[in-house]
Amino acid sequence: MKPKYIFLAIISLTFCLYGCVESQKVVIAKSGIHYVKPQTSKDVIQGEKVRYQLWYDKDKWDIIYKGHPWYEEIEGMMKNKRVINAMAIVHKSQELFCFVKEERIPSPFKTISTVIHSQMNITNEEIRKVNGQDVLYIKGYAKRDDPPGTSNMIVLTYYLTNKSGTVTVSISTGKNLISEYESEIFSLLNGLVDPSLETPLPMDDGIESKLIKLKNMQDKGLITQEDYDKSKDKLLNKY
Repeated sequence: MKPKYIFLAIISLTFCLYGCVESQKVVIAKSGIHYVKPQTSKDVIQGEKVRYQLWYDKDKWDIIYKGHPWYEEIEGMMKNKRVINAMAIVHKSQELFCFVKEERIPSPFKTISTVIHSQMNITNEEIRKVNGQDVLYIKGYAKRDDPPGTSNMIVLTYYLTNKSGTVTVSISTGKNLISEYESEIFSLLNGLVDPSLETPLPMDDGIESKLIKLKNMQDKGLITQEDYDKSKDKLLNKY
């Protein structure tokens, strides 16, 4: 199945949430496990419209920025589907595909659950505590094979809602590959952080806040990419 159609399937299954369906009487189980981001996730994506951070390992994941071989095709597909404020990420193996979508409307978990149940066969659903925040986790597969091959894919998604809106982090792979890549999938999903939380996150000693400030400076053009890389390496070597 071509990457274009995998990303298209993820959009169709997980992103048509907001304002679609009124929430029904849904009961979602809560997990007693607390999940934290891996120490190997040292690079961060900052939300533009919604307050969130997604920490990831750049040695394992590529963000599809301009210049990536798939960029124009994925960008054109998103425009056709009128999907905005979204980015695509691909695993180095090219067997895991991720979409991150921001929506400036806070959506209750029950509303999200209602919509997703209408689109997917759900195999697992629960509210998890991830880096100190409540996150809705849904795992499932498509009810219909459109585009062809979609029903052979499994989709694992985290939904985070706060006052600034809702962010969706959705990862898809083949059903036959899930056992092989499950740890890689959750390494990325568990990098989702709500920076508005007052409670200190598990990664301590001040390194996280310093890395965030450094990344913000680079994003604003105050320092070059080379300066950012050098300063980041110095910080990480201290811890």
